[in-house]
Amino acid sequence: MATRAAGTAASFPRTWVPAALLTAGLFWRLVFSAVVYPGRTATGEIANVAIAYARTGVLADAFVPGGGPTAHVLPIPPVFAGLVYRALGIRSASAEFVLELVAIALVLGSYWFLSLIFKEAGVGWRTRMWGLAVACLVPFNFFLETVDFRIWEGALATFTAFGFVVALLGAAGRPTFGGATIVGLALLAALVFFISPALGLACYLCAAIVAFERLPPRRIAAAAVVVVLALAAVITPWADRNARVMGAPVILRSNFGLELALAHHPAAVADDGLAVFRARLAEIHPNSNPPAFARLQAAGGEAAYAKALGAQAKSWIADHPFEFIKLSLRHLRQYFFPPAWLWHIYVARAGASTAKAMVCGLLSVAGLAGLALGLAQSPRAYRFVAILLLVPPLAYAIVQPVPRYRYLIFGVSLFLAVDLAARGLALALTSLSRLRGAQRSDADGQIGRPCSNRAKPAPAPARLPPPPRAAPLSASPSR
Repeated sequence: MATRAAGTAASFPRTWVPAALLTAGLFWRLVFSAVVYPGRTATGEIANVAIAYARTGVLADAFVPGGGPTAHVLPIPPVFAGLVYRALGIRSASAEFVLELVAIALVLGSYWFLSLIFKEAGVGWRTRMWGLAVACLVPFNFFLETVDFRIWEGALATFTAFGFVVALLGAAGRPTFGGATIVGLALLAALVFFISPALGLACYLCAAIVAFERLPPRRIAAAAVVVVLALAAVITPWADRNARVMGAPVILRSNFGLELALAHHPAAVADDGLAVFRARLAEIHPNSNPPAFARLQAAGGEAAYAKALGAQAKSWIADHPFEFIKLSLRHLRQYFFPPAWLWHIYVARAGASTAKAMVCGLLSVAGLAGLALGLAQSPRAYRFVAILLLVPPLAYAIVQPVPRYRYLIFGVSLFLAVDLAARGLALALTSLSRLRGAQRSDADGQIGRPCSNRAKPAPAPARLPPPPRAAPLSASPSR
C-alpha cells in the first residue's frame, strides 16, 4: 500500500505539469489575442470561401464576391468555419470566439503530440516539459495561432500529422501489427495529406519505414494497396466535385500553376525583395485584384487561368534550369531563415518583423544542430523527427514561402532547440563537475604527499656520558 502511494506521488508531477502548461497556454493566448489583436479575423481566400459557404452552402468566391465555385483551397477548414458562421453569425463575436478556441486547442494538442514524439526519441521528461513550456508560453506565432488558424489549415495540419506519428509509433511498439491498425493508419494518413500535402508526404514516409521494418514482403504489398485505396476514398469525392463544378480535373487544389508563376519569373532572379513579390502579386494574383480577376474570367475561369500561368512558368523553367535551381534554393533558405519582409507582404509594416526573422533564424540553426547531434548519437530514435523537419521545406521549395507555410516545422524546430540546449547544459555541468573533482583530487594528493621544500627537523643533540660517581664519604677517625 505504501509502495503504491509513493508511486502515485512520484507520477503526480508528470500529470499536472503538462496539464498546467497547456491550460496556461490556452488562457494566455486568449488574453494576448484580446489585448493585442482585438477585432482581428482571419482573412484571405479561405476566409472568403468560408463566408460564401455560410451563406450559400457552396465553396465559392475565393477572390471576389460572386466569383463562382472554387477549388483554390481544400474544403475541410472552410466548411467547418462556414458551419460555425452559419450557426452563430458571420464574423460575430461568438463565432470568432468558438473558432479561436478550436484553433488554440489544435495548436496546443500539436505541441503535446510533439512532446510524445520526442519521448519516443529518448528525450527526458524535464527537457520535454521545458520545450512544452516555451511552446505554450512564449508568444512566437500567436497571431497565426489565434487569428489566422481560425480558418487557415496550419493548426489542423500539425495536429493531425503529429497525431498520426504518435499513433504510428504506438502501433510500431506493439507486438502485433494487425489489419485494422493498417486500415486506421492509412485513413489517418490520407486525411493528413488531404489537409496538408507537405505534411502528408512526411507521414507517408514515416509509415513506409515502419512497414518495411515490421511487415513481411507479402503484407507490405497488401498494406500498400490499403494505403492507395484509403487515399482514393478520401480524395475521390472532392476530385469528382471539382470535375463537375470546375469543369476541369482538379485532384487537390487549382492554385499550383498560380503559385509556381508567383515564384518563378525573370524579375525574381535579380531581386528577392518585397517590392518584386508585391509587383508580381499585383500583376497576376486575382484576390481582391479586379484587373487580374478580369483576366481570370477571360481565360475561362479559375482552373484554366492557373493552368495557363503554370504552363508559362514551366516553359520559363525549361529554358532557365539554373535560374530555377537558384530560386528554389533561395526559397529553401527563406523557409529556414526568413527575411523580415515576409511578415508584411500584405500590410504596410508588421510589428517586430525583424525580431521575428532573427528568432526564426536562431531556432532553425539550433533545430538543425539539435537534429544533427541527435542523429549522430541515435539515428534510429531521431529519424521521424528528421522527416518532420526536412520534408515540408523540400515540398515548398519550388514556391515562395510565407510564415504560414513555415509554421509546419516551427514546433519541431523549437523542441529540437530545447533538446540541444539541455544537452549543452548537461555537458557543461558534467565538465564542471569533473573539473572540480580533479581539483579536489589534486588538493587531497598535496596533503598526503611529503613536501620536498619543507625544512628538515634539527638533529637531536648527542647524549653526553653520565658523570663519574663520587666515592662515598668514609667515617672520620676519632680523635
